[in-house]
Amino acid sequence: MKLSSFFFALIILGFISAAPDLSASPQDQVYRTDARLEASTGIPRALYFQSKGPYKGTPEEKAREYLLEQVKTLRLTPGLPDLTTVNVAESPMGYHVTFQQTVNDLPVYRSDIVVTVNRGDRVVFTVNNYKPNLKIESPRPKFQAADAIQYARTYLKVTGKLIGEQSATLMVYAENPKKPRLAYRVIVPTEKPLGEWE
Repeated sequence: MKLSSFFFALIILGFISAAPDLSASPQDQVYRTDARLEASTGIPRALYFQSKGPYKGTPEEKAREYLLEQVKTLRLTPGLPDLTTVNVAESPMGYHVTFQQTVNDLPVYRSDIVVTVNRGDRVVFTVNNYKPNLKIESPRPKFQAADAIQYARTYLKVTGKLIGEQSATLMVYAENPKKPRLAYRVIVPTEKPLGEWE
């Protein structure tokens, strides 16, 4: 059995005046029989029991066509220039297509869209973590990925050997969409402290 611990540690570039809310509270959600909406914005964060389509093409093409139709509803950028396909997974019910939001070609942390297309070529479920209108003044970090890894190792007080590959990925951190920041997502798998730390 693999023991895995998760530690959420993002190295934020620049100064942060207040800690962002990392997850929407139940009070910020409105639940309907066919959707879950973000109360503060009205953005649909999940759409259930849909039957949109049918669409033609590959699972990705079907999902993209659906999203192009839903630009206004989901508050997406017209034409979807900031969505990159990162995964297409098949299941008994159909396909689950995952898109990653990007800003200046950088992935946005925890900002993806998953579209489920059933065997009848219809979209039946959507999860929307897209953050509209994000802008970054400068896509250049103040320090390099190796520095981010070292900062994380120092913070964790790593003394054991690595049990996997450590990494640092430059991303846009936008839990507060009005103040997006550059950040490194750092992963350090180590024996001491034991775990795969993020």
